[in-house]
Amino acid sequence: MGGTAFISNRLSGGEAVEELGTAVLLQFTTALSPFLLITSCATLVWALQTRYSRVVQTIRAMSARLGLEEEADREEHYRQLRILERRAWMLRNSVTGHYLAMLCFLLSIGMFSATILTPFSFLIGTVISFVLGILLICVALLNSAFEASRSLYAIEREIQS
Repeated sequence: MGGTAFISNRLSGGEAVEELGTAVLLQFTTALSPFLLITSCATLVWALQTRYSRVVQTIRAMSARLGLEEEADREEHYRQLRILERRAWMLRNSVTGHYLAMLCFLLSIGMFSATILTPFSFLIGTVISFVLGILLICVALLNSAFEASRSLYAIEREIQS
């Protein structure tokens, strides 16, 4: 609000209306960006949760069959269980990273709203929170990529044996 009042005092006539419209549009897009990123994160979390539950389900099924096998097959089963455990850990960390990113985006929305609605400026906190959310998404996506790589590695090992 403080920025738009400054613009309307500085300019006259049509220029003031145009600048005011530009400022309102900028505020709208600035407020909308975190919402879009939250939606994207939620979609990724949904997909990753499905992968995570399938990996956990496979671990439980393999653990239940572990005692029924011969000694030679147990070593291979333990190796596969270690790979699956690592994949589950990576997926869990990726989901956690996306949830933390969503929290950062919510925080940036709150601080941006407080900046608009109050005479106090929280712009630095808004930017820091938003950038931290972006960084968390990057880390979570890297974790997801490494998990997909481990999944392909496990499939290669299965084909070889």
